[in-house]
Amino acid sequence: MFRSDSKNISSDGSCPAPDFGSHIDNYSFVGLDMKTNNDMNDSTVYLLENEESVDPVETINSLILDSNSHEDRFMWTIEQQSYVLSGYFYSYFLFMIVGGRISEIYGAKYVMLLAVAGTSVINLATPWIARHSLGLLVASQVLMGALQSSVIPSMYALMNRWLTLGEASIYAPMLKMSVRLGQLLVAIVVGLFPKWPHVFYVVGGIGSVWSIIWILVATSDPSSNSWVSQQELAHIVRNKKRKGNQSDRNSGQNKVKIPWLRIITSSSVIGLIVVKTMFNLWNYFITVEFPSYLKYVHHASIQTISAMTTSMFTTQVVVSFFIGWFNKYMVEKKPFGVSKTFTRKFFESIGTFGSGGLLLLLIFSNCNLTYITVDLLLMDVVSIFTAGGDSILPYDLSEDYPATIVAIANCVANTSGFVVPTVTSLILGDQGGSQTRWNYVIAFIACADLLGGILFCLLVKAERIDFDQKKEKKIMSSKMIEQVPKNLCAVRLENSVIDK
Repeated sequence: MFRSDSKNISSDGSCPAPDFGSHIDNYSFVGLDMKTNNDMNDSTVYLLENEESVDPVETINSLILDSNSHEDRFMWTIEQQSYVLSGYFYSYFLFMIVGGRISEIYGAKYVMLLAVAGTSVINLATPWIARHSLGLLVASQVLMGALQSSVIPSMYALMNRWLTLGEASIYAPMLKMSVRLGQLLVAIVVGLFPKWPHVFYVVGGIGSVWSIIWILVATSDPSSNSWVSQQELAHIVRNKKRKGNQSDRNSGQNKVKIPWLRIITSSSVIGLIVVKTMFNLWNYFITVEFPSYLKYVHHASIQTISAMTTSMFTTQVVVSFFIGWFNKYMVEKKPFGVSKTFTRKFFESIGTFGSGGLLLLLIFSNCNLTYITVDLLLMDVVSIFTAGGDSILPYDLSEDYPATIVAIANCVANTSGFVVPTVTSLILGDQGGSQTRWNYVIAFIACADLLGGILFCLLVKAERIDFDQKKEKKIMSSKMIEQVPKNLCAVRLENSVIDK
C-alpha cells in the first residue's frame, strides 16, 4: 500500500513529523510476500523495494539499480508493480486445495519437487524476463504462485506419513519457523549481493541444489525409503493410530470420492477456518501494513523498521522450538489430567488473545518507539503459540485428509490479502499519517483476531473424525442388500432338502 507522505504530518492526531527528503522508501512492498508459505518468492520483492520517485502517485522506478550503473532502470507505474505481486497471490490462492489432494493421493515427494524446482527455474530466469517483458514477468509470478500453493499442504501430507502424533507436535510448529527463517536468509542474501540479478541467481541456485538432493534421498512414504531402518519403520507403524502401510491405505481409500460436505460442515473444521482467517488478518497487517504505520505515523527510519522486522522473525524462530517441545509435553504427559482439546485451545488462546490484546495496546503508544518495539516483540512471542493449536489440529481431526483440511483452511485464510489492504485504504483514505485513523484499523484487526480465538474455543474438538463414515455405511448396506437374496435362496434350498 502507498500512503500519503509529506514533510510535516500532524493532522488528525498524528505524531509531529521531522523533515523528510523527496526519497520515498516504499517499504510496504518488502512485507507483501512475507505472507506466502515459501520463502523463494521473497526475492521478487527485491525488484520492487527502495524505489526512488519524483511523484509516488504517478510513476515509480520499480527495479532496484545496480550500485555502480544506471542500467536496468524500468519505469513501472504503481499499478504495474501491483500486477507483479498480485499475480502470485491469486494463483497461490486458487490451487492450494488441488495440491493438497494430489499430495494425499499420490504422495508429497514429486509435488514438493515440482514446486521448488519450478520456482528455482523461474527465479534463475527472472533477471532476463524482467528486462524483456513485464507481461512475461507477471505470467511467471502467476506460475510461481500456482507451484508454491501446494508446498504447505504437501508438507502436512508428508509428515502425516512419516511422523507419529507426538513427533508432529514438535515438527508442525517448525513449519512457521521455516517460513521466517527463509525470509531472514533472503534478507541476508539481499545484503550480501548489491547487484539485484545476483539475488535471484543465488536463491534459484539454492533451490536447484535442494531439488537434486531431494530427488535422490526423499520418498513420500517411510516404507519405501532405503535410509529408514526396520526398527525405525516399526516404530512409526506401531505408534500410528491405524496399523498397516500408509501408502497402501492412501492409494486405495483416498482415491474414492472425498467427503467434501462432511469436512467443510464439521464444527472443528469451521473453527479452524475461522481462526486461521482471523489470525491471518493480524499476520498480514503486521508484515505488510505495520511498516507503513511506523513510517508515516511514527516517522521511523527504514533502518529502524528493518531492525524491528528482523528481530521479529528471529524471535519467532527461537520461540518455535520451545513451543514444539511444550506442545508435545502437554499432549503426552497430560499434566493435571488435561485433554488434547484443552491443550489445543490453551495454545491457540495464548496466540490469538495475546496477539490481539497486545495489538490493541499500540493505540496507547503515544509515539513511543521503545514502547512499540517491546509490544511488537511480545506479540511475536505469543503469536507463535498458535503453532500448538491450529497448526497441529488437522492431524487430530483426520489421518486421511490432513493436507486437504489445512489446504481448505489456508485457502480461505488467504483472503486476508484482499481484506486488510481494502479495509486499511477505506479507513485511512488520503490521511496516511493520521494516528487516529490508524487506531481504527488496529482496533478492527485486533477485534477480528480476538473473535477468531473465541470461536476456536467454542467450536473445536481435537478428536478424530471419521469423515468417510456415511460412505462406509452406504457400502455396507448395499453389500447386505446384495446378500439378502443369496441368503433367502440358501434357506429355501435347505428347507426343500429337509422336506424331501
